Order: sequence, then C-alpha cells, then structure tokens
Amino acid sequence: MRALFRIGASKKLKNKRSFTLVELIFEILVLSLVVIPTAILLVQLTLDIVQTETNATATALAVQVAETMMWNYTFSNVSGGSGTFASPYQKYSYAVTAACVEGANLDLPVGCPGTDSYKRVKISVSNAALPNPVDIYVLFSNI
Repeated sequence: MRALFRIGASKKLKNKRSFTLVELIFEILVLSLVVIPTAILLVQLTLDIVQTETNATATALAVQVAETMMWNYTFSNVSGGSGTFASPYQKYSYAVTAACVEGANLDLPVGCPGTDSYKRVKISVSNAALPNPVDIYVLFSNI
C-alpha cells in the first residue's frame, strides 16, 4: 500500500504547473525594460534637484553680499574683492568687481568720477557643483 501512495504523490507533483526557463528570461527582460529607464530618470531628477538647490543657495548668498554692500558702501569707497562665506556655506566663494559706467550706456566703462557716472558692481558666487557662477549686478550712483 505504501508503494502505491508514493506513485500517486509523484504524479501529483508532475501535474503542477511551473515557469519554464524561457518564460523566466522573458519576464526578466520585460522587467528590465521598465526598471532601467525608471532608475535613470530618478538619478537625473535627483541631480537636477541638487543643482537647483545649489543655484538657489548661491543666488541667496549673492543677494546677501549685495545688500551688505548697499548698506555699508558709497560710490567713492566701493571696490572689488573676493572671499568665502562662513559655515555652513564655506563651499561657496564670491568675487566682486566694480567698474565705472556711463548713465546712458551701462555696459560702456568710463573714467571715474564723471558727472553722470555710476559704478556697476558685479557679484559672482561660485561653487564646485555649479557649472557657471551666479552673477548679480548693483549700481552705485555718483549723483
């Protein structure tokens, strides 16, 4: 009686359906067509978020330098310089350049001081993660 029981059990196992190797390879292929592009998209989105955050921080720091200059300097004593920011922004650096320009054409440098001259101050904030520095311009009037 035991021998018959074993024979019946082995027939039941043979009747169970399972995946073939071809079906498994096909399913892996279909999943990889979905997962790989999704992973690439997520990586690119993460990089874009980091880039946007770094750019926003650099812009805020440039505005901070510009506001400090507007409160502490006048036309006669504003000049160029450079430096780094205090913690937690020590990875950011800034450069300030000042040039006298004429009121009619703010892109044309002229000698200082003129009767209708301005100082155009360019504040550039950079970081290793930024491809280009963030630039902000401030005008100081001699009038």
